[in-house]
Amino acid sequence: MNPLPRPRLIQFAISFSLLLAGSGLVEAYSPNPNLTAAGAIAALKVDPNSSPKYGETYNLGPTGLRGWIYLNRPNKGQEGLITETSRQILVTVASAPGSAVLAVDDVILGVKAGSSGTVPLFSSDCRKAFGLAIGEAEKTGEGTLRVKRWRAGVTTDVNIAITVRGDYAATAPYNCPKSATVLANAITRLNEESLSGGWNDAVSALALLAAVKPGDANYAAVQTKLRNYARAKAPGDLSLSGCDTWNWGYIGVFLSEYYLRTVADGSPDASVLHGIEEYTVGLAKGQSKYGTFGHGGGGTARRWQFARLDLLVWPGELGRTGCQYRDHSGKGGAGGGWHRAGPGNRSGHRAGVQLLRLLCQQGRCSLRRA
Repeated sequence: MNPLPRPRLIQFAISFSLLLAGSGLVEAYSPNPNLTAAGAIAALKVDPNSSPKYGETYNLGPTGLRGWIYLNRPNKGQEGLITETSRQILVTVASAPGSAVLAVDDVILGVKAGSSGTVPLFSSDCRKAFGLAIGEAEKTGEGTLRVKRWRAGVTTDVNIAITVRGDYAATAPYNCPKSATVLANAITRLNEESLSGGWNDAVSALALLAAVKPGDANYAAVQTKLRNYARAKAPGDLSLSGCDTWNWGYIGVFLSEYYLRTVADGSPDASVLHGIEEYTVGLAKGQSKYGTFGHGGGGTARRWQFARLDLLVWPGELGRTGCQYRDHSGKGGAGGGWHRAGPGNRSGHRAGVQLLRLLCQQGRCSLRRA
């Protein structure tokens, strides 16, 4: 068998090395902080490598609180496990009923259902433990969630009043009063929110479309809200370019379901059909020749984003050192300079995926040895 020409050999070797070293292209994150240590909370708020960022928080159920919880991204890839090692919750938003006893910058160190007794420290995933305790508090006539609060060096057990909702039935979510209450509250909350954005609002619109039925007291008002959102996302002169996989996908699904609902109601809203066609055809054109998609599409539709890419690679060092890339389209960074992709750089994983995609497509990049 004839050997591969040197340029093709280099391309194959680099592609294979990237595949083998994919786990080495990791982003750098700060370790799990002890939030009760002096200066730890202030440092977290400005730490560019915190996992997650300070503003990325969890809703803490019906307590009126939101909290920051450490995510163990480097070692726990599955979404259900990334808070597994967390034992502290930093309060970032406090409203009723939780604001009666908790404030921003308080740290929750433990939780239990009930109004008395010593609250134990978290000994397992604090996110899951907090949710389970809320469920227990909602079961009882006492309706109290007791938390261990750390505030400026002082630790105290305090109580949060929780609305009693009973327990889930064995048939939940069917024939279950608690499930019905949760659903009704969720519908009310969704209906209070505005609809104007991309995929996230499209998901909310789909939920409203599915949840509010003909004959419900608020059906007409909800349909008007959905109609306004649908027409805003599908104007008659809509013309799309490139590929925005996430937004177009969810918006397209919502528009299609919305149109079918108007057909079932006897008043087809044909004004959205052009938009449905634009999103559908745009997504079809964004598909790669292998039938796959990226966040910005794949195949020829992606060339608008990456016109030409040069790589500077250290052979045998990719897992430790990473690589550098230069995007001549101007999308990869200011000035068309070299940009690092690898350990110690937060763009490492994203850039690694982009490099793999590009290397697997003919004529999409040029390579050279360092």
